[in-house]
Amino acid sequence: MSVKKKLTPRKKATQGRAKETVKSIVEATTHIIEESGISDLSTNQIAKKAGVSIGSLYQYFPSKESILIHLVEKELTSHVDNIQTHISQMDDTNLEEFIDEILITILNMFEKKKKIRYLLYKYLPRGLTPLIHDIENQLQKTIYEKLKTYPELNTREDLNTVSYILVHSVIGVVHGKLAKGRTFDSEKVNEELKKMIKGYLLNF
Repeated sequence: MSVKKKLTPRKKATQGRAKETVKSIVEATTHIIEESGISDLSTNQIAKKAGVSIGSLYQYFPSKESILIHLVEKELTSHVDNIQTHISQMDDTNLEEFIDEILITILNMFEKKKKIRYLLYKYLPRGLTPLIHDIENQLQKTIYEKLKTYPELNTREDLNTVSYILVHSVIGVVHGKLAKGRTFDSEKVNEELKKMIKGYLLNF
């Protein structure tokens, strides 16, 4: 089996029962990772936890790596969708309020399910990098479109680059917070990040 086939789900679930099967598989995978970690994860273990046959599992996922990729894609896509919805509802916020709101939204999302996020980050399946880059690009574009609406930023020559730096500054802090063994106070880190971003955008 080629690497691509091993990582790509075999077929999409379109019917109700099929969707429930995939949902059970993904939820079982999440529970196992939260309880036992990811290093010994197996498709047999997932199928048993999900209450489905191994054959049913393989109808949709050719390997545990493909399940992990599906899980990460689901999580990241949900994040971007939530952020885009939140931004669309922030019509009357000034720039400083927008910075506060969007940083809180992003950081709070990654505080949830912190253990599983750490493990997925540490054991990222092969082939996931293009997906992550695509999600990051979507987030950057969303931030860019919002920043363009603030007159005080009209003097910035390249808001596309500004939005890139903003997004990846936050992502860098998130990745750092996901690393096991870090002892920094999370609230203080968030406050310092807000100061840095505000200084960069407001005091240029």
